[in-house]
Amino acid sequence: MKKTRITTALLLALCLTLAVSSSVFSQELQRYPVMRPDLQTLDQWLRDYDNAPKAPSAPVLPAGALVAGEWFAGGSLSLLDSVPNYSQRNQGMCGNCWVWAGTGILELALKSQRGITERLSVEFFDACYNADETFCPCDGGNIAMFSGWYDDKGFAIPWSNTNAAYADGGGACAGTCGAISTSPQHTFNAPVTYQTISTTSVSQSQARENIKSILNQNRGVWFAFYFRPDDMDAFQSFWISQNETVSWSPDPYCGASSGSYEGHAVVVVGYNDDDPDPDNHYWIVLNSWGTTAGRPNGIFRMKMNMNYGCTLAVTGLGTFPSQQFQALNVTFSSCSYGLSESGHSFPRTASSGSVNVTAGGSCSWVAVSNASWITVTGGASGTGNGTVSYSITENTGAKRRIGTITIAGQAYTVTQAGIPPSVSSTNPSSDASGVSTGSAVRATFSETMKASTITTSSFTLTLGSTPVSGTVSYDVPSKTASFTPSPGLAPSTTYTATITAAVQDDEDDSRVAPVEFFHGGVFIGEMGDDIEIGGGIDLADEIPAGTRPVLVHDHDADVFHVEAQGIAEEEDQQKRQDKSQIEAPEIPDQVIVFLEGGGPDVGDPQVLPLLDMSLIKTSFRVAPGRSGKASRMISRGLPMAAIFPSLIKTMRSQFIASSM
Repeated sequence: MKKTRITTALLLALCLTLAVSSSVFSQELQRYPVMRPDLQTLDQWLRDYDNAPKAPSAPVLPAGALVAGEWFAGGSLSLLDSVPNYSQRNQGMCGNCWVWAGTGILELALKSQRGITERLSVEFFDACYNADETFCPCDGGNIAMFSGWYDDKGFAIPWSNTNAAYADGGGACAGTCGAISTSPQHTFNAPVTYQTISTTSVSQSQARENIKSILNQNRGVWFAFYFRPDDMDAFQSFWISQNETVSWSPDPYCGASSGSYEGHAVVVVGYNDDDPDPDNHYWIVLNSWGTTAGRPNGIFRMKMNMNYGCTLAVTGLGTFPSQQFQALNVTFSSCSYGLSESGHSFPRTASSGSVNVTAGGSCSWVAVSNASWITVTGGASGTGNGTVSYSITENTGAKRRIGTITIAGQAYTVTQAGIPPSVSSTNPSSDASGVSTGSAVRATFSETMKASTITTSSFTLTLGSTPVSGTVSYDVPSKTASFTPSPGLAPSTTYTATITAAVQDDEDDSRVAPVEFFHGGVFIGEMGDDIEIGGGIDLADEIPAGTRPVLVHDHDADVFHVEAQGIAEEEDQQKRQDKSQIEAPEIPDQVIVFLEGGGPDVGDPQVLPLLDMSLIKTSFRVAPGRSGKASRMISRGLPMAAIFPSLIKTMRSQFIASSM
C-alpha cells in the first residue's frame, strides 16, 4: 500500500455540520454531519489504523471451498436487537459519529458479557472528553481516541444517569462533565484497546471472513469510510431516498482522487450471506443519523461482495485505504455497582447518614470506613441492592475534614465542617481607656484566616456614622488583623470597629459572626460641663441646698450636661420638649454616669440614672479629658454587666482614645 505522508503536528479535526445544497439533493433534504479532519489530523488517524494490532484472522477456508466467483452459502446474523434503542440513535448536527459507533460496540459487549441490555451515555464521553482533552468530539475523531479515553476512565455509564442524556445535537459540546452522575456505572476489568481487521492485504473472501469472525463473537465492527464530498453526497442521497432493503455499494467511489474529502463512522451489527447469489449478500450497518420514512430502524445494508482494497488519493497526503474495519477489545467486570450519591457533607456536630448500593442480584460487596471518625453502623456487607448506614463524631477542630468509605470498590466521600472562625480577642479590649491615639485596632481570630478577605470593607472603623480612613493588614502567625487609622485616633472620642461576615478562613468558610467594638464608658466630670457621649462629669462643687443633680440631654446640640435642679422645679422641667432628664438617687458629693452611644443596633443615645457612688467599690486612674480638665474612668470594680444587666450587648467591647 503506497502512501505519501506528511509529518507536521496534529491539528484539530473539523466537522462539516452546516446544511448545504448539492446537485444530488433536493432543496427539502438536509445534509447530515460528516467528519472533515485537516491533513495532519487525517495523517495521524491513518497512522493509528496502520499501527494498530491486527485482529486474529478467521480460519482459512478448506481447499476447494472457493471456485472462481463463488463461495459457500453461509447464514445470517444480526446483533441489532442487542443494541438498546437502536432506532433512536441520532447525533443531530454534531460530528461525533465516531462516538456513537464506539458506544454501540460497548453496548454490544455489555449485552454479550453481562447479559445487560442498557443504553450507554454518549454525552458522558462528549462532555468529559472535552473537559479532559479540551477537544469537542463534535469535531470528529477515531477509534484510537475513543478507546484511549475509556481505557483511562475505566468505566462507562448508563444514558439514564443524571445529566447523562445526549445534549449535543445542536452541533457543539453543550454538557458539563462535572454535572453528570457516574453512579451507577459499568466498570472494565481489563485495558480497553482496539484492533485493525485485516481487509486490505488479504483476499476478498478472507476479508469477509475476518469481519464475520468478529461479529460471530457477538462483537460490533467499527467501519469508517472516506470519500470525495460529491461521493459522500451520493451516499447521503442513498440514505435519504432508499429503504432498508436496498443494498449500497461503495465500489463506484474506489480509486478516486481529490483535494478534499469527508469521513463517516458507523457500526456493523450483522450480515446475511445465505442467498445462493453472492450479489445479494450484505452487511447490516447501524447509523447514527436518526430514522427516515424508509429507515424506521436507522440501518442500511452494504454489499458484502465489494472491493475491500478500495483507496482514495488526497492531494498533499497520498493514497490510503478509504474503507477501514476495526474492533474494540473491552471486558466488563462481572459485577457492576452503583451508589445513590458519591458523597455527603455535614455540619460539625455528630451526625449520621446512609447511601444506597445498586448491584446485580448475585453480586456481593463490602463497606469499609477509612477514617476513625466515621463508623459503618449498618450494611457493612451485602449481596445485590442494599443500604450502607454510618455515623460521624463531632468535629472539634477548626478545619473541615474529609474521609471516605469504600463501598463495593468505590469511594464514598464524607465531608464535615469544622468549628466556624470567630474573633477570640480584640485590642483595645472591652471597656478599655487611656488608649494611645497612635494605636492600631486589632482583632485576633480563632484560626488562620484568608488574608485576601480582610480588607477595609470587611474590617472598618467609624466615628459615629463617618468612616475612618486607614489601612488593614493581616499577620498569619498571630492570626491577627490590624486596622491602622490615618491619621491617628482623636483623644476622648468614641469609635466603632466592625468585623463583618465577609471575612473568611483559609477554607473559604465565611461563618465568622459579625463583631463590633463599641466605645463608651463610665466617667466622672465637673459640674456644668457639656460633654459628648463618652465624655466625663465631675461634681466638684457642693450641691446647693434644695436641689439635686440631674443629667440633661440637649437634643438640639446633641450634648449632655449636669444641672443642679430644684426639687420644686422638677415638674416644670419634665415638660420641656427639647430636653430629657433622669434623676439620681440621693448621693454624697460624687456621681457615676454611664453613657451608651448609638451603635448600629442600639438606636438613639440613652441617658441612664446617676448611681450612688457607694454601690461601686473601685479605684480610679486619671487620663486627660478632651477639654483639658481631668476626667476619671472606673478601671476596676463590679463587672459592668452586674451594674447594667439590661444594657450590655453581646459581642461588644468599649474603649476611648486618650492622648496619653
